[in-house]
Amino acid sequence: MTWTTRARDAFVSEVETKPNHGRFADAPMRAYDIARFLNLREYRNRDKVDFLVRNHGTVWTIVPQTEAAKEWTAENVEIEDWQRMGSGSGFTGDHRPMRHLVEAIEAEGFSVERG
Repeated sequence: MTWTTRARDAFVSEVETKPNHGRFADAPMRAYDIARFLNLREYRNRDKVDFLVRNHGTVWTIVPQTEAAKEWTAENVEIEDWQRMGSGSGFTGDHRPMRHLVEAIEAEGFSVERG
């Protein structure tokens, strides 16, 4: 059974148990429905990764998720103000050096989720 089949079955069973939503149980799954369901259910229950890495083409974003990851980033990564993402600990950068940074993060034993 594939993850999409499991997600669809879990989504349909959850929708069927909620009032006023049973009429959608037989409707074909839309990509939006699957993504919304996975974000609400599976991502809440998964083990927390240390770093989220997103590839946006020539620009990558890295967001430390755990306290250990934030501390390591503060001690080992020099981040310019223009690279920071809002008031959080996430930052952006060119894909070429960021690729090497992600390799260094993994070499330190941190878990990385790529997307």
